[in-house]
Amino acid sequence: MSRFSLVQNADGSVGFENQRTGNQVFQIDNNDNFVVIEKASPASSFGAKQTVADDFIEPTLSTSLWAVASGSDGTAADPVFNAQAGGAVRGVTGAGAAGTMAANGTQISNALTFQSDKGGMVFEARVKLSAITNISVFVGFTDQVGSLEAPITSAGSANTITTNATDAVGFMFDTSMDDDNWWLVGVDNGTDATHQDSGTAPTAATYQTFRIEVDTVGGAKFFIDGSQVGTAMVDAVKADVLLSPVVAGFTRTAASANIDADYIFAQVDK
Repeated sequence: MSRFSLVQNADGSVGFENQRTGNQVFQIDNNDNFVVIEKASPASSFGAKQTVADDFIEPTLSTSLWAVASGSDGTAADPVFNAQAGGAVRGVTGAGAAGTMAANGTQISNALTFQSDKGGMVFEARVKLSAITNISVFVGFTDQVGSLEAPITSAGSANTITTNATDAVGFMFDTSMDDDNWWLVGVDNGTDATHQDSGTAPTAATYQTFRIEVDTVGGAKFFIDGSQVGTAMVDAVKADVLLSPVVAGFTRTAASANIDADYIFAQVDK
């Protein structure tokens, strides 16, 4: 079957492009309307790109595509399909007083098959948080999927970070930072990249679209709602390490929150 890539159009719409023909087969416009442009041809072999894309419109989450996990607190729940306009996957954080990923975390990831030195590595997800107080969230690529882990979090002092992953790159929102914005973060073989304040904060119960483009030497560019934020990050992640797309988070107090993803898309050259 044909291979597709997700592209951001100049008008802010999102299109799925047929890699064989270069044409967009459908778009999601700025009003979240689904617009068919051309029918996909079934006559094509696997292309030159590896793609994971899920719009979460099926009533059961694909367990062959996604691995899910959650913390030990009774309120924490694995991400599952959520029936809302357009469909979504919803992870529910715990309400444990410990306020840790182990207790309150929720996580969805794929598999360790994305390596940036192959070229063309991209992550994109449309995410919303039900609450923006006492919470830590990471959206991007990480280097492990075998256990529950917050790849990068606030260190709890000023605007400093703690990197739990050895290699990861993404957006971090953590209310333990002095400035409660989305931060651009990365770690390359245990060495932290210079993190940047995007200057953009989330709004509770409001979707934002996050995109990361990683080059062949592990440098990264970051985009929120179609606009680049920050500057290109050098040595954001080790280029020859296998990574997985991930959305993960936990609440830092005894209060639960929802983390919704309308879609998750990741791609890399083969």
